[in-house]
Amino acid sequence: MPIPAGLVDPDRLAELVASGDTVQDNGAETWSGEIVRHARDGLARVGLADLIVIRHAAVELLASAVARLASDDPADWPTWRVLTPRLSALLEATAAHLPPDDLTSLLDATARVINFHAWTGADPAGERLGRLALTHRSHLDPDQPAVLGVRLQLAHTAGQHGRWEQAETEYRKVLAASMRVLGADHPDTLDTRQNLAQAAGQLGRNKRDRRVR
Repeated sequence: MPIPAGLVDPDRLAELVASGDTVQDNGAETWSGEIVRHARDGLARVGLADLIVIRHAAVELLASAVARLASDDPADWPTWRVLTPRLSALLEATAAHLPPDDLTSLLDATARVINFHAWTGADPAGERLGRLALTHRSHLDPDQPAVLGVRLQLAHTAGQHGRWEQAETEYRKVLAASMRVLGADHPDTLDTRQNLAQAAGQLGRNKRDRRVR
């Protein structure tokens, strides 16, 4: 059965994943070579008609590029910044039409990008991306682990901005879901429990400070 062309604009999707050999980041050229070369090769092989294959290739390329980066390596920071708007655009263009595995890969990449922006202090960019991802999670269950990963990173970002009540509330929700889905001893559940304890402790300190003043 043919795929309606209106589901995704093929030219736009091609542009997202194969948009030039270099990009500008704060005045410096940033290498995007491998992801671009493979994208172009993939598009040449399958043609623009097979949108399912193109979407899958775009997701794999972007997710694999994000997975190779380290948040604490300054050499990777320009590439993180380059990939952030591409991830945002890919979510907007394809999320509603992706199978669950591909959408999960995009959300896992989103959580890593949010973490990077928190690490480098550019939290608003990460928050915007996270909110966008949750808006476009469409057919994934809200308790699906990849969705919980995005929610966890957003809670962490709220805490870093001093919004500890918001952070504690979200940590509690994520913890309850994580215990149901992953179990009490899963590493993600244990990390969430630790983050919740930190948020609760910070709230307690803030309340004591207000009483002293």
